[in-house]
Amino acid sequence: MKKIKSIQMLIVLWVAICLLVAIGLLTGYSAVVTRNNTMQAAKDALKAEAQSRANFIDAEMEIPLDAGRTLAQALSSKVNSGNSLSRDEVTAMLKEVLVQNPAFFGVSTEWEPNAFDGMDSKFANTENTDETGHFSPYWYRDGNAIALTYLPKLAEDDPAYIYYTIPKQTLQETVTDPYIYPINGKDVLMTSFMTPIVIDGKFYGVAGIDMTLDFLQSYTNQVVEYNAAAELSVFSHSGIIGGATSRAELVGKEISEMHADYEEDLQTIQSGQAIQEEDEGNILSSAPMYFGKSPKPWAVQMSLPIRVITSQASASMWQMIGIGFGVFIITLLVLFFVAGSIAKPIKTVTQSALLLARGDASSSGVIQTEMQAINTRADELGNIGRAFSNLTAYFNEMASHAAEIAQGNLAVNIKPASDQDLLGNAFLKMVANLREQISQLARSAENLNLASSELANASNQAGQATSQ
Repeated sequence: MKKIKSIQMLIVLWVAICLLVAIGLLTGYSAVVTRNNTMQAAKDALKAEAQSRANFIDAEMEIPLDAGRTLAQALSSKVNSGNSLSRDEVTAMLKEVLVQNPAFFGVSTEWEPNAFDGMDSKFANTENTDETGHFSPYWYRDGNAIALTYLPKLAEDDPAYIYYTIPKQTLQETVTDPYIYPINGKDVLMTSFMTPIVIDGKFYGVAGIDMTLDFLQSYTNQVVEYNAAAELSVFSHSGIIGGATSRAELVGKEISEMHADYEEDLQTIQSGQAIQEEDEGNILSSAPMYFGKSPKPWAVQMSLPIRVITSQASASMWQMIGIGFGVFIITLLVLFFVAGSIAKPIKTVTQSALLLARGDASSSGVIQTEMQAINTRADELGNIGRAFSNLTAYFNEMASHAAEIAQGNLAVNIKPASDQDLLGNAFLKMVANLREQISQLARSAENLNLASSELANASNQAGQATSQ
């Protein structure tokens, strides 16, 4: 700083430092605020999107539930009213439900032993019936055709039989976990929407709809949020994966195949709560889905890499830095010219002062138009310029008086600027003293002339007396 001798550069330097600090603080603060706001906005948007997609899936899943519920109510009312339907009539009813609903994979009903018509033994080992003869027709899609088979009677503790045992035990609607079920030798991944047939509190059987999970996987692959960086997953109540964006190989597998620390995620699913958290560099938003009257919620989970959000915040930060740098450069340029307009008059006055210090009261080395421009300013620099011009004029006047006195002109009229004008008062006193001394010399000369005349007269008189 000590080596900088230009006030213009000093002003520019200090303002530049202050401006850099201010821009740095503002940019840093704005970057933090922008990141936090962007993060919160992304979390809110992700939460809303997860809920929206949960609502969509819930609406799709309610369709088979409604159909199964309606079918169960129709069958129970027929039994309850005593106007029983034949097995063929019920089988035809099931087929019509499947024909009218292309999205359904299968429609079925299964009854307790002899609960439908009391004639299980009569139908044992007949077409589409097993050796027990229990009524369990199942219509399903076989390519472009619709085929009829029966649901085999399984052991109560068989995991593949949960579509029947859970409604029987709970007397509530049930949406099973996605499962593999053999149909005519073919393994099919599906979910069953089963409604118990209950009459006067007694369980008679179930009616329900099967749907494949293709639509879930297809739906999860349609996620396009944040340039397709977001991912959507669908989980059953037990953590079976129903769909995962771009990861069809995980469908039907357990949640542990997707998340190493799956226990907490599984608790979130089973709690039926909407939860948002940060995990493994991602923001996770979970939204529950309750299907019909089933007490066991499923869940959708949307995940978004935090880096995607922070990259947007970083882009905004660099944009702000670019804008700040542009403002900084423009401000410096403006400041350079403003500081120059301040420094130039000071340089001009300084040059005049140096000339005056060397005795050049006329400021011959200064462009007078520059001094005139300074004098016309209305600010402090104008006041300095006018004061210095008055000082220069004062010294010019004193120099003129000194020249007159030097030439012997003591008639010069000196008017001090004020009582504090030391130089003017000194000149005035000097002229007065010179005038007094000259007057005294004049009187002395006059007296000397008079004495000389008297002496000459005396000499003449003495000579005359001697000659006589």
